[in-house]
Amino acid sequence: MTDTELREIERRTRRYFYEDGFVEIAVGLLFLILGGYFFASVTLAGTSRVRTWLDASLVIVICAGVFLVGRLVRFLKARITYPRTGYVAYKKSEGTPKRRAVAVLSGAVIGATLSALLALSPSAKAWLPAINGLLLAAATYLFARRADVPRFYGLAAASAVIVPF
Repeated sequence: MTDTELREIERRTRRYFYEDGFVEIAVGLLFLILGGYFFASVTLAGTSRVRTWLDASLVIVICAGVFLVGRLVRFLKARITYPRTGYVAYKKSEGTPKRRAVAVLSGAVIGATLSALLALSPSAKAWLPAINGLLLAAATYLFARRADVPRFYGLAAASAVIVPF
């Protein structure tokens, strides 16, 4: 087998994981929950104890949401997908130390830039949805290239186009 054939087999196996759409459904539910969280945070009075609790618990909500999304996807795949198509055991991908360092550095730069933008310009809060949408579009595009799932390119384009509206 040539190197190209091996890469195609690996990409086909990676695509198989996303064929049922459960990952998108679960992430959509997470975004829906976060939207409700932010709506509640904005609509509650500034002196409300519930709002104070909400503001303090954002990291917990995100971490719990990511954990629950993973559990939900595994549950749905075990109940629906695997009995019909079979189970594929994926190789644990831990990445190279260089790749992890680049990911950590990228996250730190993006976080520091957004923090500085918010600290230096109070009106920058109005741009946060647009910035988040563009970051989501970029992440989805990179994910689409890696997973080789064509509908992810559409999701990336939709995230970038919807941003100004």
